Amino acid sequence: MKCLVALAVCFVLACTSSALTLRRTSVAKCQIKSSGKDAPDTPTPSFFIPAADKKMYEEGMQQMLENMVGQAAAASGGTTDLSFKVECKDSNERDVTCAMCIYDEMSEDQTHKLVGQTLSVPLMNCMDGKFSHRTKMPNSEYHPVCYPQQKSATA
Repeated sequence: MKCLVALAVCFVLACTSSALTLRRTSVAKCQIKSSGKDAPDTPTPSFFIPAADKKMYEEGMQQMLENMVGQAAAASGGTTDLSFKVECKDSNERDVTCAMCIYDEMSEDQTHKLVGQTLSVPLMNCMDGKFSHRTKMPNSEYHPVCYPQQKSATA
């Protein structure tokens, strides 16, 4: 009987821990990198997204940035030696506070879209959509971006 109880406890613990693992959001840290003689000297700030969104951001932002550079060159009547690359890498960082978390969420039937922002929230709350003022729609597509608080330079 003690073996059956121990086995039942192990089963419950195994199910609980795998459920927790499945709910844990993987995170990617992204940065926009510029190159060329017209590239700015200062690096762009990093931002965090769900790891599942890496390809969408790398390709989508890449295309948007290339279009912006092309439009700026056309507007100035010349060419520019400037290119951008969006790099997103898996990150284990969790102790991050988002200065701003922006998100969009599309309902499963694609009839409702929510767009919002919240300030000063923990990274994982941003990634999981857990804020005191909202709940996620069931089976929705949720895409957050966390812009972390910048660490102040110490003198």
